[in-house]
Amino acid sequence: MVDKLNPAGRVALAAQLSRVLQSDKRTIPNDLRKPADQSQAPLSVPQRLAHQIAAIDPDDPRRGHKAFRAFIELRMLDEFGENLRNDAAFQQLVDDVVNTMQADAGLRADIDEVTSHLFSQG
Repeated sequence: MVDKLNPAGRVALAAQLSRVLQSDKRTIPNDLRKPADQSQAPLSVPQRLAHQIAAIDPDDPRRGHKAFRAFIELRMLDEFGENLRNDAAFQQLVDDVVNTMQADAGLRADIDEVTSHLFSQG
């Protein structure tokens, strides 16, 4: 979690978000349809993220928040394991991380950049 008293922690987090953003630019496909043949490889994290972003109503006033939350949740699941997806404590942790990051004015530009990128991929 970001230590608000440690500016180096915010810089490191922003740098990590930027690296993730750059890697996703190369891996999110234009065709977001799920393969018809279920024997094919499971969807990658960027593909799953693209599906979640596409499912958000374009008129939803919380669209940016939901997209950023989906991004953070999938990154955390990728890091800690898919088995946490339905764990209420994990979902609360995701909410806490997202809310803390969004409340940090120093991360606002980075979060906006990530969110804009997520929407531009659709």
